[in-house]
Amino acid sequence: MTEKGLVVYCKCIHRNLVSSESRTALLQGLHDIGFKTVVVDDLCGLAARRDPLLKTWARITPLVIIACYERAIRWLFDMGGAPLPVDTSVKILNPRSLPPEKIMNALRTEKTDTSEAPSYISGNKERQEPWFPVIDRDRCRSCKLCFNFCLFGVYTVDNQDRVRVSQPDNCKNNCPACARVCPERAIIFPKIDQSPINGDEVDESKISAAPVRLDLFKKTDVYSMLRNRGRRFSPDPRQPVNMLEILHKQLNIPMEVLKALSPTDLDRIKKKASSSGKSNDT
Repeated sequence: MTEKGLVVYCKCIHRNLVSSESRTALLQGLHDIGFKTVVVDDLCGLAARRDPLLKTWARITPLVIIACYERAIRWLFDMGGAPLPVDTSVKILNPRSLPPEKIMNALRTEKTDTSEAPSYISGNKERQEPWFPVIDRDRCRSCKLCFNFCLFGVYTVDNQDRVRVSQPDNCKNNCPACARVCPERAIIFPKIDQSPINGDEVDESKISAAPVRLDLFKKTDVYSMLRNRGRRFSPDPRQPVNMLEILHKQLNIPMEVLKALSPTDLDRIKKKASSSGKSNDT
């Protein structure tokens, strides 16, 4: 593949973030316009397994990525070991906010090679949907709230004291809890529909607003709460509250995920996360 321009289009096949009509129009437009194009089922899956294709694409000039919010895509490539250059050689177009005709108009200004038809890369449909957090390094202050809170051992801390998403497959589908406790809004879940967790730009005028506060958990270990999920918990016994409902409502953790965790699972996950943090801190 020569470095004479490329369009990468992510269909995000697991989610209906873009209508089927828009997907069809985009694919037809890419075919008709004749640019050298690679169509992937799910870009998140390539990033999770650090596919070498990401590095290949990141070196191509010009590069156009039709996928998602720019902040999400840039840090997704960074997570995949292929940071994108911060210059005009990379253009990111978001089909969640731009109609197909505007994307096609933007493409016509690019000088890319032509090809007969788009080529396709499978997203390994047989595997689980890629769902995991992406860290915006420009915003992250290494407070480690995400690492300390995550129930599933998704994060570790490296020898530079930076939190990393080292076990993306451990993350539970549709659970954005760590992003909701992040004070810097540095955690992105590209597939979610809530801004700015989806990678949309952060409104700095609202950053002073506190993230979800776990006031109910100040004197209670979340793991202990889940181990005793059959009991009722409340700091005020006059107002009993179900502990699963607290986690579900405040952090948007899917109820089916909470119910499926056994005490043994929690002990194993907690020990694994703790040991990973200690070993990477030394």
